[in-house]
Amino acid sequence: MQNFDWKYCKPFPEAYAKALEIVNAKASECVFIDDNPRNTKGALKSGMLSILISEKQNMYNCSYYSISKLLDLSEVIAVE
Repeated sequence: MQNFDWKYCKPFPEAYAKALEIVNAKASECVFIDDNPRNTKGALKSGMLSILISEKQNMYNCSYYSISKLLDLSEVIAVE
């Protein structure tokens, strides 16, 4: 999926709603990971589990979790 295919893009709520529609999923079933606080805040407002990748450790209050690098993802999400 690419932003230019849609009328709206991140961080607008319509972009997350369209993505959920395409994958036929509920927001509560999805995890959104991004390095842009505006995008993670939009996903959080849409009801997704939102993870910010940032050295600033969620000082923006824009996500449910904040990690400093993608390798830290296993600390946030249970891997089986």
